[in-house]
Amino acid sequence: MFSRPPWWRMLLVAALSWLVLSNWLLPELNPFRFARIGADAETGSMLALVRHSMQQIKVESVDYLTEHQAWPKAPIDIYEPDNNGLIALSMPAHGVLSIRMVNGFDRSTGLRDTELLLTYDAKNRRWHCQPGQPAPPDAWLFDECRLPDSGAMSPWWIALFIVMLSIPLSWIWLARFDPILASIQSNPRLLRTIPLNRLPAVHWRLRSLFRTSSTLAVAGISEPDWQLALRWRELAADERLNQLAQRLAAVPAPWPHGQWPGCFQLWQLPPTFPLALERVLVYLPNADLSHHELLQWLRHQRLSDDVFLVVSPNVASDKGLNAWASDSNHIAAYADQSVLTEWLLAPSAETVLADLFAKQLPVTRISPYQTRGGITRPSGFFGRQQELARILNREPSNYLLVGGRQLGKTSLMKAVERHYAGHPEVACRYVSLRDHRLRARLSQWVDADADLPLAALLQLMQQQTGKSRLLLLIDECDLFLRDDARSGYPQLSELRALSEEGQCRFILAGFWDLYEAVALDFASPIRNFGDVLRLGPLDEAACLALATEPMQRLGLQFEHLDLPQHLIEQCGHRANLIAIICQQLLEQAKQPERVLTRGQLEVAMKSEAIQDALTGWSKLSPFDLDNRFDRALVYQVALNTLSGAPELDLPSWVATLASAGIRAASEQLRKSLLRLELAYVLKRVSVSGTGVNSDTQSTYQFAVPLQSRSFTLGETRVLLEGELAGLDP
Repeated sequence: MFSRPPWWRMLLVAALSWLVLSNWLLPELNPFRFARIGADAETGSMLALVRHSMQQIKVESVDYLTEHQAWPKAPIDIYEPDNNGLIALSMPAHGVLSIRMVNGFDRSTGLRDTELLLTYDAKNRRWHCQPGQPAPPDAWLFDECRLPDSGAMSPWWIALFIVMLSIPLSWIWLARFDPILASIQSNPRLLRTIPLNRLPAVHWRLRSLFRTSSTLAVAGISEPDWQLALRWRELAADERLNQLAQRLAAVPAPWPHGQWPGCFQLWQLPPTFPLALERVLVYLPNADLSHHELLQWLRHQRLSDDVFLVVSPNVASDKGLNAWASDSNHIAAYADQSVLTEWLLAPSAETVLADLFAKQLPVTRISPYQTRGGITRPSGFFGRQQELARILNREPSNYLLVGGRQLGKTSLMKAVERHYAGHPEVACRYVSLRDHRLRARLSQWVDADADLPLAALLQLMQQQTGKSRLLLLIDECDLFLRDDARSGYPQLSELRALSEEGQCRFILAGFWDLYEAVALDFASPIRNFGDVLRLGPLDEAACLALATEPMQRLGLQFEHLDLPQHLIEQCGHRANLIAIICQQLLEQAKQPERVLTRGQLEVAMKSEAIQDALTGWSKLSPFDLDNRFDRALVYQVALNTLSGAPELDLPSWVATLASAGIRAASEQLRKSLLRLELAYVLKRVSVSGTGVNSDTQSTYQFAVPLQSRSFTLGETRVLLEGELAGLDP
C-alpha cells in the first residue's frame, strides 16, 4: 500500500486532465484526436501539398516584387496551377493573396471552398496568414494561420492552463483517493507504523493538503518528534543511537570492542523498563554495508552476554535481519524501519522496545517475574497500595512491618525507598541486617567507628546527605531485637528517643521477634514505637494483575479466563508463589506458541521450584520445642486435609495432644497458632454454630492450598507420630 511513489499519481492525474481538456481546447495535441486526424492519410497529404503551394506562392510573390518593384497584376504572374488543382489563387487587394481550397477535398472534412488570406508586410518583409471566409475548421487550420485576437489560445498557453488545472485535481485526488492518506485519515495512529524511510513522502502528502498539524495532533505525535523522524537520515550514527536512548531514558555509553563498521553503544536501561533487563548492547551498521556481509558476520560473532540489539541501517536490510533475529539460537533483536518509526513517534518508547524484545527474544531471558528477594523494579511491584498510601501520605511517623517470610515486606520497603529517591528534603536509606549488628552496618556508610552511639552515626549520615530529614529502613530486624532484648533494649530505646526528638524516622520489618516485642512483651520500648502494619496476602486485583500483565507484555495469554483465578486461589494470594509459577510457565512456553494451557499450569504447580518455596515453615522459632509444636500442628492439619476429616479446631488439637500424653501450656499453644498464622502457613476460618446459643468456632486450614500437595497420607502420619513422640509428656 505504501510502495507507490507520490509523483506517480500526480503524473496520472495530469495526464488524465490533459486528455480531457485538450479534446476541446487543443485537439491537434490530443493523442486520441491526433490519431483520428492522422488516420485520414489522404486529407493529410493534400494539406501538405497546400502548405507547399503556399510557400511557393510566397517566394514567387516576393521575387516578382523585387524584380518589378510592383505587386503582381494577376495570379498567373506568380502561380501556375498544377494538375491537382487543390487551390485557387486570387488577389482581392494590394499585398493580399486569397488561397481557396477547391477540388479534391472531401466535404466531410469541412475544407472544400474554405479560404486562407496571406498578407505581405513589405516594410518588415513578413507574411501573415489568417482564415478567410469561410474559414477552415479549427482542427485543420495551420498554426501560423490562427489569429491572436480571435479568442483561440496558443498551444503552450493551453498546456500551461492544463498543468495549472492538474494541481487542484491532484489535491482532490490526494484528499479523496490516495490509499496512504485514506488509511491515515481513518486511523491517524497508523502514521506510527509507516517505515521510517517513507515518512518524508507521507509528510509531503500531508503538507500538500495542509493536514500535517491536525493529523499529528490526532495521532498523538509531537511536532519535535515528527521533525526528528524526518531528518533521521541526516544524523550521524552516534547521534541516532543517542536519540533512541533518550527516548527510553536510557544511559548510553560507547562500547569500544566492536570490530565491524558502524556504531556500538552499551545502554543502561531505566528501572521503569517493563522487562527484566538492565543493559543492552546496541549496534547501528554503516548504511553502505551489504546486508549479506552483515548477516555473515552476525552469524559468527558473539559479542557479549548482554542482549544484542541491531538497529536498521536501511530498508534493504530489514527482511534478512528480521529473519536472523527470529532465530532462537542467539539472544538478539532487530529494530527495522517500522519499529524505528514507532520508537521515535509513540508516546512510550519503553513499550515499543519491550514489545520488540517479547517477539524476538526467549521469554525466560526477559521475564519480568522476580522470584528471589525484594522487588527492585517498579514494573514488577503489584498491590500494597493501601500500605504505601498509609506510609507516604500521612504525617511523618514510624512503622513496623510484621509478616512471614516472602510476604512482601522487603518489596514494600524498596517501594518506599524508590519514592524518596531524589527527594529534596528526605534522605531515605535501606539496610538489611544479616545479624544483630546495626551500628556496624551504619558505621560502614558514614566511614566511622562502630562504637559510636546510634545518635552520632545517624547525625553523621544526615550531614553527609545534606537533607533535613532522615528515614531509615531496617529490614530483617529479628536478630537485632533478639540480641537487644537480652540487654534490656538499650539500642531500641535509643532509636525511640531519636524518633521522639524528630531527628529520624524508622521503618522496621521483621517476623516473630518483632511481633513478640510489639504484641506480647509489655515492657518492650518498641510498644507504641510506631504504627504496626501486618502484611498478609495480596488483594485479588493485584494478584490478577501480577499473573496476567507481565504475560501480556511478553505477548502471552492464558488459554481460558478461569486459569489465572485458579492459579491465584491455589497460591493463596501469595505474590512470590504466583511469580514462581508464572516463571515456570514461561520456561515451558515455546516459540511461536503464545497460549498458556491448563496442562502447563498443572506442571508448573508441581515443579520443584514451587515445592522449595513452600518449605521453610518448620523452623519459625529459635527454640526447638516451639518448632516441634508448630510442625506437629501443621502435620495434623495436613492429615485432616488428606484424609477428608473435619478441619482442625483448637479443642480437637488439645484432645490429640492429650491422647498422646502431652499436656501443653495454653500460652504455648496460642503462640504456636499465632506464629503459623503470621507466617501465613495456616489461616483461621470462623464457623458459626447452628443453635441459638451456639458460639462462633474457629478452625484451621492451609493458607496456601498448594501446601497440601507437599504431603502424602502415609508419610504425614509417620511425621506426626514422630513429632508427638519428641514432645515432653
